[in-house]
Amino acid sequence: MKHLNLKNTAAKGFSLVEMLVVIAVIGVIAAIAIPSIGNINSSAKTATNQRNAQSIVSMYQAGAAAGIVWGGADRNAQVAAVITGASPSDGAFQGKTFKVPNMADTDKVGAYPYIGVDASGDLFYDKAGAQASS
Repeated sequence: MKHLNLKNTAAKGFSLVEMLVVIAVIGVIAAIAIPSIGNINSSAKTATNQRNAQSIVSMYQAGAAAGIVWGGADRNAQVAAVITGASPSDGAFQGKTFKVPNMADTDKVGAYPYIGVDASGDLFYDKAGAQASS
Protein backbone atom coordinates (compact mmCIF):
# COMPACT_ATOMS: atom_id res chain seq x y z
CA MET A 1 0.00 0.00 0.00
CA LYS A 2 1.27 3.32 -1.01
CA HIS A 3 1.09 6.19 1.47
CA LEU A 4 0.38 9.63 0.14
CA ASN A 5 2.52 12.37 1.49
CA LEU A 6 0.16 15.30 2.18
CA LYS A 7 3.03 17.74 2.12
CA ASN A 8 3.71 17.07 -1.53
CA THR A 9 0.07 17.19 -2.62
CA ALA A 10 -0.82 20.41 -0.84
CA ALA A 11 -1.53 23.26 -3.26
CA LYS A 12 0.72 26.26 -3.14
CA GLY A 13 -0.69 29.77 -3.68
CA PHE A 14 -4.26 30.88 -4.28
CA SER A 15 -6.79 29.41 -6.64
CA LEU A 16 -8.50 31.48 -9.31
CA VAL A 17 -11.80 31.38 -7.41
CA GLU A 18 -10.17 32.72 -4.25
CA MET A 19 -8.59 35.58 -6.18
CA LEU A 20 -11.92 36.47 -7.83
CA VAL A 21 -13.66 36.52 -4.45
CA VAL A 22 -11.03 38.90 -3.05
CA ILE A 23 -11.34 41.20 -6.06
CA ALA A 24 -15.15 41.20 -5.74
CA VAL A 25 -14.94 42.10 -2.03
CA ILE A 26 -12.53 44.95 -2.78
CA GLY A 27 -14.90 46.19 -5.50
CA VAL A 28 -17.86 46.24 -3.10
CA ILE A 29 -15.85 48.13 -0.48
CA ALA A 30 -14.73 50.68 -3.09
CA ALA A 31 -18.30 51.13 -4.33
CA ILE A 32 -19.38 51.97 -0.78
CA ALA A 33 -16.39 54.16 0.13
CA ILE A 34 -16.01 56.39 -2.94
CA PRO A 35 -19.34 58.28 -2.60
CA SER A 36 -18.65 58.79 1.10
CA ILE A 37 -15.29 60.37 0.32
CA GLY A 38 -17.01 62.82 -2.05
CA ASN A 39 -19.43 63.83 0.70
CA ILE A 40 -16.53 64.49 3.07
CA ASN A 41 -15.26 67.30 0.82
CA SER A 42 -18.63 69.06 0.67
CA SER A 43 -19.10 68.65 4.44
CA ALA A 44 -15.68 70.18 5.05
CA LYS A 45 -16.49 73.16 2.79
CA THR A 46 -19.80 73.72 4.61
CA ALA A 47 -18.06 73.57 7.99
CA THR A 48 -15.41 76.03 6.80
CA ASN A 49 -18.07 78.46 5.55
CA GLN A 50 -19.97 78.21 8.84
CA ARG A 51 -16.80 78.83 10.85
CA ASN A 52 -15.93 81.85 8.70
CA ALA A 53 -19.45 83.23 9.15
CA GLN A 54 -19.19 82.78 12.91
CA SER A 55 -15.85 84.61 12.94
CA ILE A 56 -17.22 87.50 10.89
CA VAL A 57 -20.34 87.90 13.04
CA SER A 58 -18.36 87.54 16.27
CA MET A 59 -15.92 90.27 15.26
CA TYR A 60 -18.81 92.45 14.06
CA GLN A 61 -20.49 92.16 17.46
CA ALA A 62 -17.23 92.73 19.39
CA GLY A 63 -16.48 95.84 17.34
CA ALA A 64 -20.03 97.15 17.72
CA ALA A 65 -19.78 96.67 21.50
CA ALA A 66 -16.54 98.68 21.45
CA GLY A 67 -18.25 101.55 19.63
CA ILE A 68 -17.52 100.89 15.97
CA VAL A 69 -20.27 101.80 13.56
CA TRP A 70 -19.66 99.39 10.71
CA GLY A 71 -20.15 101.07 7.35
CA GLY A 72 -22.21 99.69 4.57
CA ALA A 73 -25.81 99.70 3.56
CA ASP A 74 -26.07 95.97 2.97
CA ARG A 75 -24.69 92.70 4.30
CA ASN A 76 -21.92 92.42 1.71
CA ALA A 77 -20.55 95.87 2.53
CA GLN A 78 -20.71 95.21 6.27
CA VAL A 79 -18.90 91.87 5.90
CA ALA A 80 -16.21 93.53 3.77
CA ALA A 81 -15.81 96.22 6.45
CA VAL A 82 -15.40 93.61 9.20
CA ILE A 83 -12.78 91.72 7.21
CA THR A 84 -10.90 94.94 6.44
CA GLY A 85 -11.14 96.06 10.05
CA ALA A 86 -11.93 99.27 11.89
CA SER A 87 -11.01 101.06 15.10
CA PRO A 88 -13.28 102.93 17.48
CA SER A 89 -12.68 106.68 17.51
CA ASP A 90 -12.95 106.97 21.30
CA GLY A 91 -13.37 104.93 24.44
CA ALA A 92 -11.34 102.21 26.07
CA PHE A 93 -10.63 100.45 22.77
CA GLN A 94 -9.50 103.54 20.86
CA GLY A 95 -6.73 102.54 18.46
CA LYS A 96 -7.54 98.82 18.73
CA THR A 97 -8.33 97.36 15.31
CA PHE A 98 -11.24 94.95 15.15
CA LYS A 99 -10.97 92.63 12.15
CA VAL A 100 -11.21 88.94 11.48
CA PRO A 101 -7.66 87.55 11.66
CA ASN A 102 -6.20 85.52 8.80
CA MET A 103 -9.22 85.79 6.52
CA ALA A 104 -8.84 86.50 2.83
CA ASP A 105 -11.58 88.00 0.68
CA THR A 106 -12.14 84.58 -0.89
CA ASP A 107 -12.97 83.08 2.53
CA LYS A 108 -16.04 85.26 2.95
CA VAL A 109 -17.77 84.19 -0.27
CA GLY A 110 -19.21 80.89 0.96
CA ALA A 111 -20.04 82.38 4.36
CA TYR A 112 -22.79 84.70 3.10
CA PRO A 113 -25.69 82.23 3.36
CA TYR A 114 -24.85 81.86 7.07
CA ILE A 115 -24.87 85.62 7.74
CA GLY A 116 -28.11 87.54 7.99
CA VAL A 117 -29.11 91.11 8.77
CA ASP A 118 -31.77 91.68 11.42
CA ALA A 119 -34.35 94.48 11.53
CA SER A 120 -31.93 96.85 13.28
CA GLY A 121 -29.26 96.32 10.59
CA ASP A 122 -26.97 94.13 12.71
CA LEU A 123 -25.34 90.99 11.36
CA PHE A 124 -26.30 87.64 12.86
CA TYR A 125 -25.18 84.03 12.36
CA ASP A 126 -27.67 81.54 10.90
CA LYS A 127 -26.49 77.95 11.25
CA ALA A 128 -29.10 76.71 8.77
CA GLY A 129 -27.70 78.88 5.99
CA ALA A 130 -31.17 80.07 4.99
CA GLN A 131 -30.17 83.67 4.30
CA ALA A 132 -30.62 84.86 0.74
CA SER A 133 -27.46 85.14 -1.30
CA SER A 134 -26.77 88.64 -2.46
